[in-house]
Amino acid sequence: MADVTMKDVDSTEPSTQSLPAVKEQDPVVTAVNDIKSSVSALEKAVAAKDSRLVGRVVRNLSSLRKKLTSPALLRVLRLYSVDDLANLQDSLARLSMTDAPMTVDSNGKGSSCPEVEVYLQTLALVFFIDRQQLPEAMALSSALLEKLKGYNRRTMDAISSKVFFYYARAFELAGRASETRSTLLACYRTASLHHDELGQATLLNLLLRNYISNNLFDQAHKLVSKTSFPEGRSNNQSARYLYYLGRIKAVQLEYSDAYAQLTQALRKAPQNSATGFRLAVIKMQVIVQLLMGEIPERTIFAQSGLRQALKPYFLITQAVRTGDLSTFHEVTSRFANIFQADNTVTLINRLRH
Repeated sequence: MADVTMKDVDSTEPSTQSLPAVKEQDPVVTAVNDIKSSVSALEKAVAAKDSRLVGRVVRNLSSLRKKLTSPALLRVLRLYSVDDLANLQDSLARLSMTDAPMTVDSNGKGSSCPEVEVYLQTLALVFFIDRQQLPEAMALSSALLEKLKGYNRRTMDAISSKVFFYYARAFELAGRASETRSTLLACYRTASLHHDELGQATLLNLLLRNYISNNLFDQAHKLVSKTSFPEGRSNNQSARYLYYLGRIKAVQLEYSDAYAQLTQALRKAPQNSATGFRLAVIKMQVIVQLLMGEIPERTIFAQSGLRQALKPYFLITQAVRTGDLSTFHEVTSRFANIFQADNTVTLINRLRH
């Protein structure tokens, strides 16, 4: 009988059968855990009366919103026994893409902290806006504003400023921004009486945006003349305020002041983010500089990531520099929709003269 040779098996060779399968974590569980971590941090910050730490938790909302789902929100809202839970559950259930039963942490005891209550409802508000559920967003944001009237706590300031912003945003997306003016003005008066500087800065910018987007520049000018922007606020809010001031000054033919305000706004704006804001400031700055009789530097139009968006304004600049009126009319006609969307048509038409 012939011998059968056996091939030695290298003991160092990995065996696929012995490796445990890597189990992906449920995205709902991940989102719930992240929200619970934020709530825990918020409760500690409120207990320590540290508004700076509260602001840090609120800033993390932008990363949380990317993970939000109906099941995750439902689970968290039930866990913390949020007010108006029944209505929120109905709205979120309609958006849920899963029929899996919801499990609730039996150890959850809710939270007696009003900041947590408002924070969690703000998460739901952001979720509604992101899903274009504007009626639900408007109803919830209006209810939150009513709730905030009962609080005068510095640890609530950062959260309430987010509520103000998303309240205005929801109505603006629904084409009903004009309905928010009286409410925003009332909130601004309350924030001033409560010495809520963050709320004052946010509301002042929201009111200016509301007026300017509806071409109510006289009202915007009156608001600026009768108020003062809080000192020491974040660069983001300061940059927005300076941008709106620059637009008001430009319409009032005060081009030098407008250019100075826009330049400061650009310096205060984040350099590695907020591309849309920086683009809006640069567009306005280019037109104002042309109205001053100056030609913007060519490098302005060659900035990385902005070159294509600034092309219409580069062509306008070229037409003004050469004094070619026919080319000017051609460019304004060709990019009329862009100039209309940028609200720069009125200023561009002044360049003809």
